[in-house]
Amino acid sequence: MGSLLKTILEYGEKNFVDKDINNDTAAEMFLHNIHPKQIVLDMFDIPFMFYEVSYEYTTARGNYKQGKKYFVLNTYSPQENMKKELENYIKEFNKKNPQRQLLNVKFLESKCLGYVSLSA
Repeated sequence: MGSLLKTILEYGEKNFVDKDINNDTAAEMFLHNIHPKQIVLDMFDIPFMFYEVSYEYTTARGNYKQGKKYFVLNTYSPQENMKKELENYIKEFNKKNPQRQLLNVKFLESKCLGYVSLSA
C-alpha cells in the first residue's frame, strides 16, 4: 500500500508513476501500464488523526524516564485506544531493540492534536 499511496500522491500530468520503483509487483506493473487520465480520483479521501501520547518507563539500565510519542493514524475515530497503540509500539520496539528495551511502561495521557483529510 505504501508505494501505491506514493504513486497516487505524486499524481501529475506527466509523472503519475514514480519511475524509481524497483519492486515489480502486479499492482505497480498495472499502474505503470495505465494512463493517469484513466484513474478517477474524485472519491479519493484518506483521513489522518494526530495524537500525542505521554508515558513513563524504566530503561534497561534502571533509569526512570518520561517520553512522548506522536502517532499518525488513518482514522477519524475519536475513540481510538491510544493506550493500546502505545503498547503495540513498545512491544515492537522491544522486539527490534533487545539491548535498549523499555521496561515498566506506564501510559500517562493522550491528546488529539488535530486531524486532516488527504484528498485529490
